[in-house]
Amino acid sequence: MGTTSPEEGDLEMPDRQIEEKQLVQPVNDENLAGNLTTLGNSFIAFVGAGILDLPYAFSKVGLGLGTVVIIGVAIICLHCMYLLVDCKLFLERQGKKIVGYGDVGFHAYGSIGAKIVDVSLVVTQFGFCTAYLILISNSLYTVLEGSPGVVPFIWLCVPGELMLSTLRHLKYLGKFSIIADITMAFAITTVVYYCRKEIGSHTPQQAQRMEANIPMVPYFFGASIYCFEGIGMVIPIQNAMRNKHQFKLVWGLNMVLVTMLFWGVGWLGYKAYGVSIRESVAGNLPPFDRLTAMVQIAISTGLYFTFPVMMFPVYQILESTFFPSVDAATGSTQTMALRFSVVFLSAIVATLVPSFSDFIVLVGSSTCALLAFIFPALFSLKIRGLRPIAVAREGTIIVLGVVAAILGTRDALKRIAG
Repeated sequence: MGTTSPEEGDLEMPDRQIEEKQLVQPVNDENLAGNLTTLGNSFIAFVGAGILDLPYAFSKVGLGLGTVVIIGVAIICLHCMYLLVDCKLFLERQGKKIVGYGDVGFHAYGSIGAKIVDVSLVVTQFGFCTAYLILISNSLYTVLEGSPGVVPFIWLCVPGELMLSTLRHLKYLGKFSIIADITMAFAITTVVYYCRKEIGSHTPQQAQRMEANIPMVPYFFGASIYCFEGIGMVIPIQNAMRNKHQFKLVWGLNMVLVTMLFWGVGWLGYKAYGVSIRESVAGNLPPFDRLTAMVQIAISTGLYFTFPVMMFPVYQILESTFFPSVDAATGSTQTMALRFSVVFLSAIVATLVPSFSDFIVLVGSSTCALLAFIFPALFSLKIRGLRPIAVAREGTIIVLGVVAAILGTRDALKRIAG
């Protein structure tokens, strides 16, 4: 998942009582986004670090099967995002105010529904940020010869992230978000350039796996759904759109473009480097090359400044849960200690789980699967009724999501433990 712009992120907060007061934008066309702006915001929200792992994921299942799975995941994710929007519109027709994913969960299953969404969002966002620290450390280790290892780079990130965590308004992170978008765009574009350059110079040991490796499908599922997990932004972006009746058209076009990009980078990277592909395709770029060093530094910079943006909702949810009486605008010593603890915990987890690919598969197969597949189908059946077609369709998605989540999570845990 990519960075979240301040305008989007300000629309969703965990506390049901403060959302309407602080987060709903005025109903004024001047404050709402047009179709093109919405398309751009939606596209940026998806494109993140996970795309660099897709060539490695393709190497596990094969190009053909990988293509089928990633398209299938995209279609189901899009359907579930539409389900969430349909639930929002259904509830609004009943006079309910819906500003975030958690509100849909609340109206489906009460406070428990809201809490399970909030917990899943916290774990997912925390997982994203931890994966960033892992990839930053790997990237810097590649650039700096003779360094003692990847772990010191993880902890070098901590002081700056602690400082950034003291910012209590997302608007102050806006410039950092722009820097992150620019640097990641440069890195991905350069990686694609190198992949295309490499495709014409294969050696026999760089052959690609064309046959389907079915046992690795859960692994590929986790990596794919990690990339597509943008469902938390669906309602905020729809709320911020001027032509809301055209949202599905714009969002559908966005998903087509994102899927083409994910598949294209995955296919190109694996086609270029074959069985020698690394967990991040950036690791396959020519060593001791100035442009390669620039790419690794760009990735590190982009993810470094994405970290506080993606961690922002984690801080908000935890603070509203544990310190509900503290003013969210000013904070307290307790809330600051909480934020510092979250950053330190992320660094500890990154130190214990050095594999970027295995970690994103774990995050993707667990909480991302809940948010992107299982919860939307459950909430839709509860809110919109048990129509026979809906029960069959959403029931299938729930079963598929549960099975894939269990198999993918188990596989990722085995790899991490081993």
